[in-house]
Amino acid sequence: MAHDLDYIAVHNKLGEGIISNEKKLMWVDIKTNESFEYLFLEDKTMKYKNPFQATFAFLNTDSYSLFSDDGVYINSEKKFKKLFNVNLKRGNRSNDGRVDFNGNLWASSMKENFKNEGQIIYFQNNKQYEFLNGISIPNSLCFDKKRNKGYFSDSLLKKIYRFDMNSKKINEFYNLKEGEPDGAILDEDGNMHVCIWGKGQIYVISPKGKLIEKISVQENFPTCLAAFSSYNKQYLAVTSASEDLQKGKLLVIESEYNFHKEYIYEN
Repeated sequence: MAHDLDYIAVHNKLGEGIISNEKKLMWVDIKTNESFEYLFLEDKTMKYKNPFQATFAFLNTDSYSLFSDDGVYINSEKKFKKLFNVNLKRGNRSNDGRVDFNGNLWASSMKENFKNEGQIIYFQNNKQYEFLNGISIPNSLCFDKKRNKGYFSDSLLKKIYRFDMNSKKINEFYNLKEGEPDGAILDEDGNMHVCIWGKGQIYVISPKGKLIEKISVQENFPTCLAAFSSYNKQYLAVTSASEDLQKGKLLVIESEYNFHKEYIYEN
């Protein structure tokens, strides 16, 4: 299938953790401690320098927040103030995260250049709970309300996993032969759209674990994606990294799939 491509020239070193609402896109650059907003109506990009290293953004009831190693910071009048502390494993940095359909915040951490030191945690009413330890590079957190399932990946193993939201039982869902799974979202039919680091593609995988299609993008290192609509059309905004002379653009792709709105953290 053909997909129209456009981009926003932001030159992120490691763009990540993008989300959307009806007014704007929000994401971070992990390596530069910067966060970004793209305002739809104004066709304008805003950049903020933060005194902390954020790895993803998420919506809350008032605005949006950024997740970092030492806490969650809420956007308040174009400044970020700490909302609550987090307790990651010593020496780890935060990585991927997303809000589930119950309004709980999920996050992960990893230790650079170490195997099996990562973790996945979640928050209810700002209280932290453990979900999984012993993972290497946790990514692809996303949630299927219709089937009551959650997903995550271990990029180092090239594997995507699915778990039941009640029992928390984990099963292997999909194994990649090349590239590494990074950020992911689900469409309204439960298909996973996952960035493939190192391959310049987005895989679309059905709830039964079947590969539907591969969407090629202009950057070899896509990292995360968010859906938004404009003039009755659906689009994906895709962050990327400036590795190996790649430019780290924010890619915009027209999509024939329908997506639900971002879930909101109800703290």
